[in-house]
Amino acid sequence: MSVDTPNPARTSVNYDAVPYPNITHHATNPLRTAALARLMGMTPQAPDHCRVLDIGCATGANILAMAALYPASEYVGVDLSTVQIDQGRAIAAQLGIENITFHAVDLAEIDARFGHFDYIIAHGLYSWIPAGARDELMRVCHDNLAPNGVAYISYNTFPGWHTFSAYREMLLYRTQHLTEPRARIKAAKDFFTFLHNAWPAERNYHGAFLEGIMNQLERDADLLGNERDSYLFHEYLEEVNEPVYVSQFLDHADAYGLQYLCDAELHLDFPNGFEPGVADTIDAMATNLSEYQQYMDHVRMRAFRRTLLCHKEQEISRTLRVDRLRGLYLGASLRKAPDAPPLHSSDREAFDAGSGITFTTNHPLTKAALTLTRTRFPETFRMEQLVQAGAALLQEAERAAEPATVQPTPIGAQDVAELGANLLRMVTAYSSMLEVWALPAPWAAAAGERPRLSRWARFELRTSPFVTNLRHERVRLDPLEAAVARLLDGTHTAADICAALEADVRAGRIVLHDEPHDESAPAASPPDVEQGIALLPKAVAERLILLTVYGLIEDGACTP
Repeated sequence: MSVDTPNPARTSVNYDAVPYPNITHHATNPLRTAALARLMGMTPQAPDHCRVLDIGCATGANILAMAALYPASEYVGVDLSTVQIDQGRAIAAQLGIENITFHAVDLAEIDARFGHFDYIIAHGLYSWIPAGARDELMRVCHDNLAPNGVAYISYNTFPGWHTFSAYREMLLYRTQHLTEPRARIKAAKDFFTFLHNAWPAERNYHGAFLEGIMNQLERDADLLGNERDSYLFHEYLEEVNEPVYVSQFLDHADAYGLQYLCDAELHLDFPNGFEPGVADTIDAMATNLSEYQQYMDHVRMRAFRRTLLCHKEQEISRTLRVDRLRGLYLGASLRKAPDAPPLHSSDREAFDAGSGITFTTNHPLTKAALTLTRTRFPETFRMEQLVQAGAALLQEAERAAEPATVQPTPIGAQDVAELGANLLRMVTAYSSMLEVWALPAPWAAAAGERPRLSRWARFELRTSPFVTNLRHERVRLDPLEAAVARLLDGTHTAADICAALEADVRAGRIVLHDEPHDESAPAASPPDVEQGIALLPKAVAERLILLTVYGLIEDGACTP
């Protein structure tokens, strides 16, 4: 069904009544964006001394988390919803965050008075505003973007969204006689459930796709918490939701003097996971970058994109080079294979990044470097650190295998080049396999004596177990993790935390077991309080490690 000319005033009312999810978005983080830009040959502004504009910022959570971390940077949030803008201002004042301002303005009002920005963010906006506003968005990205700046824009895309559009039209039809947003949301959820029950997943494509949507809504519940309804409303029931083909988007950007830099998830720019010959066929069909990206979307049936743009005058080199890794900070959360060969051998070793993603290599220096990142995660390393520490690990392994009889094999330029090439392969194979950051990690590699949770996460924990880590990712804490995290203000030791939580154990608000316990199983007997008290130090120590791995503990050296 078609939708008449959108009414901006009505759109603003919708966002007042059903605010956009007040969450952070990891792909918008300038720490990542700047690293990707440098890999593509740009020299972007350092994220800890920059200006950031968030268009359609809602209550500003996305940039409030950044502003709390980097006080020398300046953040500006704009949104049509005065209700959400006022909430953002109130939160900033409450937390004493002074390097952020909010403006309830239309896109057309963003002009030279706002100045230039090193990073512009427009998440969840392009597809949800009328054509004239999309033109204004591109104008702002050109006129207000610094010469070496990067703009992030996310949007729904065809061909993948064609199927989602069918369900959106069904829900618009089902709710056409309802006006109150919450009533429309309830009707839409009930109708989704009705359709899901009507077509079992194993019956046909319709049922399988509905199963996928319902699973997605459940996954969103893990990320959005109570704000899942907001996502459902603005994705399926909002007055405007107009996906585009990526080739159309890039044509639109080109008309405003902007060019494609890369995908915010860099690995999606590469033909990973395709059957043999697919990449060669795409290369043969595509005559330019726009066509190449479009054919990639056709193969993947892609429904959503996070695109990074820069000025057309910027020289971009899409051939990734090892030397561009220098000066960046690398980290990887990997699992060790149970039958891993010796580091110094030429036997192949598989490094497991989870979700069935592995990187396999027989190169000794690469194996040593990845072992270092695995054993010391979430610590990050510069390329030269990986070379030096990896070489030391290799020498140690060789001496242990052949004590006093064999001189350690020296590390040469070819080894360094091969390590760099392997690291680039990991980045382009799957972005989360090897994290790449523009600055030293603001998160701690170890909890320390008196750990401190980030200021923004402490604020979020007041009302929700969903928090934003210092990698700008959403994390859901279980009750004990949350209880420990609330005490991490930089003044408490592990012993202090145990003492503070003892009352909760005695009152039964925290129940500890000496072995893995199924929380859904009925309790065989009342918990042993004294046993729980005895287990508390071990449980707290384990949670401190987990909170550190989650990237929630501030690194004192990086704390303002």
